[in-house]
Amino acid sequence: MKETKYLQVWSLDELFQDGNQSSQFREHLKQLEIKVSKFEEKLKFFEGCIRQAEWLYDHYVDHIVYGMLVKDWNK
Repeated sequence: MKETKYLQVWSLDELFQDGNQSSQFREHLKQLEIKVSKFEEKLKFFEGCIRQAEWLYDHYVDHIVYGMLVKDWNK
């Protein structure tokens, strides 16, 4: 499998006036997550959900796990 390297990383919190503390940032991030999840599930990458996997700021968040076998990647 070919390794992918990212040449540029964007900081989303710099796009909003109050940074990552703004409600606009959180709503934008939530919409991105929904779109990415739907896309990955459509491609059959979804493996499972680890509930309350991490304490983030002031609450627990779930981790969604995606994966693909090499034999499926090569199809």
